[in-house]
Amino acid sequence: MDPQILLYNGLKNEDLVDREAWNQILMGHISFFWDKDDYLAFLDHIGEDNPFFDRGSDMANDFKGPMTPVRKWSYLDAEFTDVVVNLARLDPESRLSTREALEHPFFDYDSTF
Repeated sequence: MDPQILLYNGLKNEDLVDREAWNQILMGHISFFWDKDDYLAFLDHIGEDNPFFDRGSDMANDFKGPMTPVRKWSYLDAEFTDVVVNLARLDPESRLSTREALEHPFFDYDSTF
């Protein structure tokens, strides 16, 4: 499996040039990593005064794209799925730290081939 293309969604650089580029990026993130509690915690973290709050809230309610959550991809290694999903959490309080990620069982391998 090529990790470079695992989450490729076909967007080209020219699709990400305007002020709404964040929308395309976040919609892709939502389709792969959606977790309602995580998203609500993210909105709580940024706060209602943040200009993104209303747009982010509307986006979650209006999302119509296909949901293809990584955690349901049975052909992926379970430890890989766990580390990727936990690194991609929007809520900084529940996201893995760098140290936690490096200590994750996925990275615990014998490098003496």
